[in-house]
Amino acid sequence: MADEIQREDEFDEDIQFIRTTDRVLGDPPGTRGTLTGPINVALQKIANALTYLKNRIEGLTVTVPNATTTTRGIAEIATKAEAEGLADGTRITPPVRVHDIVKSDNAQATTTQRGTVKRADQNLGEAAVDDETYMTPRQVRHARRHANANASEQWRGTAKVATTAQAEAATDDTTMMTPAKTEDYFDHRVVKMTQAAFNALNPKPADQITLIVG
Repeated sequence: MADEIQREDEFDEDIQFIRTTDRVLGDPPGTRGTLTGPINVALQKIANALTYLKNRIEGLTVTVPNATTTTRGIAEIATKAEAEGLADGTRITPPVRVHDIVKSDNAQATTTQRGTVKRADQNLGEAAVDDETYMTPRQVRHARRHANANASEQWRGTAKVATTAQAEAATDDTTMMTPAKTEDYFDHRVVKMTQAAFNALNPKPADQITLIVG
């Protein structure tokens, strides 16, 4: 550094004098209007040194390494496509790109991987075929009420309560009988009469149960 500063004569054309005619405080008498005063010369040397260092710095070629998981450095910001692709491991992901990732199909949860899911609407819930969206309590209620959730001879499920007409007709095979509807059935189907009254019936009802009483 000292040697470089002493070579200010190589950069005379770049020297910017501190003063031209004003005497610098500290110069001996008789130096007014000259450039040879010791203070002025020292300031010139400082100016020369700063100019030289500026030129050297501007001429440097600095290569900053790419950032890695183990090395500090520079990196690009990921594009929306790069973020959603979930394959790039070199670019920076700012908050807006993280938001893009969360909404991406590539981030959806599966049976083997944690992730994000969409919420099912009523149609999806009732159709009972979608395996990617999640069910809210309200959609679960809709799904349980739908015909797709009806109990059958093969599947557990839900069922409606039979009406009085369905109970008395005794032909419906999808609704359930409550104690009250069972009573409706027997009230409609079971008839109490004497043997003589039964024998007098012509024809005898084939769709009712007759109880012979005393």
